[in-house]
Amino acid sequence: MRMQVDLSWNKLGPEGAKAIAKGITVMASITSLVIHSNDLGDEGVGAIAAALKESTTSNLRSIDLRNNKIGAKGAEALAAWLAVSASMTCCDVRYNQISGEGATQLSAAVLGNLKIE
Repeated sequence: MRMQVDLSWNKLGPEGAKAIAKGITVMASITSLVIHSNDLGDEGVGAIAAALKESTTSNLRSIDLRNNKIGAKGAEALAAWLAVSASMTCCDVRYNQISGEGATQLSAAVLGNLKIE
């Protein structure tokens, strides 16, 4: 069973992201998470990425993180997760403030994971 969860435009912020991080790792049926435009920032995205990296049950294949004020630190956290993800095929990070070392690490993780589009 595949399930998409769309929580876009809900003003979740970093605290909401932390709550999502707790739930997404144990819900194997969620394959797509759309959480764009929620002001998650580096802290929120970092919490989600860290939880997914440690999860042994997540089957998440697609995540939409557009327009969430993600900077270099958030990109580095995403890169650490994407580099080891066995299920991820699409990670949308458009309209964020990703630059520098974060951009370098994120692009290397995406290029190194042949499943990601």
